Amino acid sequence: MIKNTDFAKAFFYLLLTAFVVVGVFSAIFLQQTYREYTTLKQRQEQYARQLEQAERDLVYKEHYYKNLLNDPEFVERVARQQLGYARPGEILFRFESEE
Repeated sequence: MIKNTDFAKAFFYLLLTAFVVVGVFSAIFLQQTYREYTTLKQRQEQYARQLEQAERDLVYKEHYYKNLLNDPEFVERVARQQLGYARPGEILFRFESEE
């Protein structure tokens, strides 16, 4: 015959085992969640840096565009540098690069 104290001990060990199992699974789940959190945090920081760079590029390009529309000397300088244009009567010397 099973005594009441034996049943209480068995029930206690069963609950203790269940608690340990739940604790282990919870720890594994929390570890995975923390890894996901750190990965997402790193990705967020990377996207923030990319956004800052894109905003700096936008400011530069807006300034460049504004100069193209409003500054004739800037347009002339860009045309000379980028397109190789020259004024009538000017002699251009072009050197081949060693690349």
